[in-house]
Amino acid sequence: NREVRTMATTWSERLEAKGREEGLEEGLRAVREILLSLLEQRFGPVPEGIRQRVEAISSLDRLTRLSRRALNARSLSALRLQ
Repeated sequence: NREVRTMATTWSERLEAKGREEGLEEGLRAVREILLSLLEQRFGPVPEGIRQRVEAISSLDRLTRLSRRALNARSLSALRLQ
């Protein structure tokens, strides 16, 4: 029974970790879309280079900070994404 419980725990932990990872990826994707939408609304079409830089950001914290800064930035260059 102990081996079965250990195996079940291991599988359970793996599934939990996979779920967290997938959730994080989905959250990152959503915040990237929000940031790009904000940038487009504020400054017009977003240049491809900036779009690629935003897509490459893997930190939820950084994306959130950039989104907040985008609300008050006077230009795209002020966000230092170029």
